[in-house]
Amino acid sequence: MYYLIGSIGAGKSTAASNFRNLITYDEWIDERRPEAAVHESALPPDKVEELNAYFAEQFRKKNFALLEENEGIHVVDRSPLDPLTFGPPGERAAKVRALIEKITDKKSRSIARGHVIELDCDLAEIKFRCSLKHKYWSDAQYEELRENLQTVYKGLARTVICTRGRDASAVAAEIARVIFLTYYNPVDIDAELTRIAGAADGA
Repeated sequence: MYYLIGSIGAGKSTAASNFRNLITYDEWIDERRPEAAVHESALPPDKVEELNAYFAEQFRKKNFALLEENEGIHVVDRSPLDPLTFGPPGERAAKVRALIEKITDKKSRSIARGHVIELDCDLAEIKFRCSLKHKYWSDAQYEELRENLQTVYKGLARTVICTRGRDASAVAAEIARVIFLTYYNPVDIDAELTRIAGAADGA
């Protein structure tokens, strides 16, 4: 199991599309919600709540599929920790509890462990790639997302791949090296979500 993480525009979906000979899981299992391209600050609270539930359901479905598979190499666009990188940090405690309950079906199953691969990209390239998808956020919003990602994944073992100035084929080749030529180091996503929930409750 390999989880691809990174800021929006870092190239996760494009990278995953290069590994269709393996078993891949897109960012969205169900039809993509158009509001997902909009920064939370531009959405009413009820719509944000709907999106949070939608994101959790996507991870529940992917996790169910991962746990059902006992063979093969699986490449997953985003990890269950990713929703915590969006939105105000003050809302992280409620969000992580909702994620755990939904993804594990009220703790009736675990969350699949996997090797985390982070795609690192600078702001200029993120803005350019997002503009191709008609997604326009402010520099501050992009930077906030990048900072949140580093906070959420701080201390978690992962392989970081720099995508700066590299085309999709070069990034895919680097990911292939990680998958086929380096030591597999799966992390316990379930335990990390539980740890974050506990830390948020104690804050």
